[in-house]
Amino acid sequence: LDQALLQESLSLLPGDLNEARQILLADELAQLRSLFVITYTETGSAPGPNGENLALDVAVNRQGLERWLKNAGLFHTLDAELPYNLVLKAEASDEEIAALSKLQALSGVTPRGNVSPTLILEKPSENWNGRLVSGETQFMEQSAQLSTLWFALWSHYFSRQPVAGVSAPASDVN
Repeated sequence: LDQALLQESLSLLPGDLNEARQILLADELAQLRSLFVITYTETGSAPGPNGENLALDVAVNRQGLERWLKNAGLFHTLDAELPYNLVLKAEASDEEIAALSKLQALSGVTPRGNVSPTLILEKPSENWNGRLVSGETQFMEQSAQLSTLWFALWSHYFSRQPVAGVSAPASDVN
């Protein structure tokens, strides 16, 4: 199932995703599998070096997956990383710092100091608080999970940005 989700994701992107980001994407999609796999059926099996290999026919929610990929920044950062300003106001553990680095790499954003947008992360208690500021616009979210907070905040930003090389949907004019 995870391999099918990754293959579907790569087919939806308007360009090639490097191998490091593919690995990070596969890890994230494994956590989100229930959101995007509609159904699956076993179509066959064959013995493999590590046991039985299954062949599956997997139905994927392509529209939801494409929206998630866009909101996570993958459509916007295929060709170039997005610089941003990170303000970390938290006593983050080594594990949380490593998770933040992976999220940055997956989304294609790189902390560069005093640039826009600015992401402010705090952890005053068990929950993370985040605020993403871009110009006059700011978005705020809260979550116990850093990855949930990350994707919620960046989805606000990336859902409002045009994707280079991808035409916008036509709108009806009356």
